[in-house]
Amino acid sequence: MASSWHRRARLGVALFGLTVAVVVYFAMGERQTAAPPAPVARTDPKAVLEITSGIVEGITGIEKNFEINASRFLNYPDGSTRFFDVEVIVPKGTDRTFTIHAKEALADKAQTDIELTGDVKMEDSDGFVLATEKGRFDRTESIARTDSAVTFSRGRMSGSGVGITYDQNSDVLTVASQAQVTTRNEAGEPVMQFSSGRATLDRMQHVLTVQDDVRVVRSEEVIEAARAIATLSENDDVIRFLELRGSARVEGGGGGIDAMSANDMDLDYTDDGQRLEAVQLDGTAAVARTGEKGASQQMLAESIRQQLAADGASHLVLERNASIVMIEEQGRGGRRMAADALDLDLAADGALTRAAGRANVRLDLPAAEGTPARSIRATTLDGTGKTGAGLTSATFTGDVVFTEDQPAAGGGGATARTARAARLEATLADDAVTGATFTGDVTFEEAGLKACAARLEYQPGKGSLALSGDTAAGRPIVAEEQTTIEAPTIDVALDTRRMIAKGGVTTEAGAVTRCRPATARPTAQQGPSRMPGLLKADAAVTIRAASLDYQGEGGKAVYAGRASITQSDTSINADTIALDQKNGDLTATGNAIATMILDGGTTTGRAHEIVYLDAPRLIRYSAPAAGTILPPVPAGRPAPARLPQLSGPQGELTAASRIDVRLANEGSRVERIEAFANTRMRQGTRVASGGAQLTYVAADEKYVMEAGPAAPVVLVVDCREMRGKTLTFYRSNDTIDIDGQEQRRTNTSRAGGPCTPATAPR
Repeated sequence: MASSWHRRARLGVALFGLTVAVVVYFAMGERQTAAPPAPVARTDPKAVLEITSGIVEGITGIEKNFEINASRFLNYPDGSTRFFDVEVIVPKGTDRTFTIHAKEALADKAQTDIELTGDVKMEDSDGFVLATEKGRFDRTESIARTDSAVTFSRGRMSGSGVGITYDQNSDVLTVASQAQVTTRNEAGEPVMQFSSGRATLDRMQHVLTVQDDVRVVRSEEVIEAARAIATLSENDDVIRFLELRGSARVEGGGGGIDAMSANDMDLDYTDDGQRLEAVQLDGTAAVARTGEKGASQQMLAESIRQQLAADGASHLVLERNASIVMIEEQGRGGRRMAADALDLDLAADGALTRAAGRANVRLDLPAAEGTPARSIRATTLDGTGKTGAGLTSATFTGDVVFTEDQPAAGGGGATARTARAARLEATLADDAVTGATFTGDVTFEEAGLKACAARLEYQPGKGSLALSGDTAAGRPIVAEEQTTIEAPTIDVALDTRRMIAKGGVTTEAGAVTRCRPATARPTAQQGPSRMPGLLKADAAVTIRAASLDYQGEGGKAVYAGRASITQSDTSINADTIALDQKNGDLTATGNAIATMILDGGTTTGRAHEIVYLDAPRLIRYSAPAAGTILPPVPAGRPAPARLPQLSGPQGELTAASRIDVRLANEGSRVERIEAFANTRMRQGTRVASGGAQLTYVAADEKYVMEAGPAAPVVLVVDCREMRGKTLTFYRSNDTIDIDGQEQRRTNTSRAGGPCTPATAPR
């Protein structure tokens, strides 16, 4: 069966073939001779293969590595291929492609090294575009290179340069020279323009690095540095952070900054790149800006950090040798603040609204019309201010030293006022201290004056001090060259040296033992300090009272509140004691009592008022003037001395009006005594009374008592009484003369009964 089937099949095929041959023959007719084809025009005779419009794909396994499209392909014996109107597409992950366009490309046999010429453009599907006239692309390394001029862009960022390397894998573009990069805002206006020798754009990290003579223009702001590193937005078209390294400098641009410089500088911009909001400067840092009232500010430190608000205000931190200097018009130096670290807040107008300084703080305030230069040093500073005014208050703590220049009297060189304290609270206006409160063991000093207290308030405009509070050394005290005043509170007018002390005053004259001034004024410039001639010139004097009003320039000193003056054997007490230190005069008023050594013995005088006039060397003991209203005597206290009384080697003497004691030109010798109105004298056992006037002449030791018109003089001697108009007594020879008759008595009588010696006058 099988053999029969095969034979029939072979026969059928043979018959079919024969039939087809006959049909073809008759259909074609007689065979015609074909025309030869036209010769092909070859682009390059060296090429072994030419293809018009084709695609080359590189595939590894099932993954396509690249694709080359061209209008024409030329293949050469060495396996290289030349492409025309070429497009090279290289996949970048799953969602990006890298495309190269060129008029012509030459690829090696493996299509790994591609040389591109003519309108070369490399595009990333994320929007990055790079253009040049020629270049090379190493497909194995995914690196494009060119030595020609290049432009590149993405979004609102564009740039140019000469000679580039672009690493497709890492997305890093390197510009070899003449780098230029510009970012623009949404309106297409330039925001920041970079120029430098070299540049590197790391698109994966969104970082632009430029170096070699970097210059950046941002509106009117010019930025310069040896190297700059810019952090970009995700689209690489907005500068958000700029690091400047090496001789960094920024000038102009406003925003509260006129100029900045440092070894290194970081500029932090808002996310849209439109505004600078933070600055960090390191290494010999300096910031210049417009301060309050149009003056220029210069801030210096090793490190400066600045935060800038949208309204123009800013916050600065200056560290390591920090200072801020105000430069006035015409370059005159203004306020200078320095410390190891400064923390500052500035308003939009440049006014300091807060200042904090730590370690080695110094504030220098310039001299102005009517205002001397001042300087403050301390450990810390905390100050506050307000817009348009600057600092209005400042607190300094820790070893505070305040100095103030003062013109010397008489046109000499400048002197200084210096205060030292643990703390200073100052009020300020227009770079001047308007008030200063020092606390904590305070000393305040100028030539010829030193003040010491726990608290001292200084008002520079008034030139006044107010002292209060005890220190470990004692109560508040003010000392001049030869005098100290100590009291719970003391007010001092520095220009006139007027002092008002209250609460229990002690004045020491002639011996300054505490709070001594370091320097003395020239003698001609010292205030009057002449003490009454009743006192010894070479011994210290102590004056006490409830209060003191001392007028320094005039030399007047008024002690009130049961005042006392003491010096060895001399004491003067009264409700009020007034000293005229220009003339050496003294007035003690109100229950005045004076004890002193006269004629070698203790003399005590009492009166409503005791006056010493130094020029005539006169001591006057006076009764109250007619019409004087005297205060009542408190219950339980002895009656005050009101009528003049004098007790001493010259005898005991009283008068209803006054007693005058004239001293010799030198020493403590009495030269003459005069008493007026109802005088009474006791000399030993002799008592004379009723005189209208009594005169004692020390040279003759003679007493003369003259009677008034209404009554005679009465002399009682050993219980014998003598009367007359004029009584003369010579103490030297114990003789008595009444009305010119030495032994004759005009009226002598003996009192009836036992004789009682006369009592001392009161």
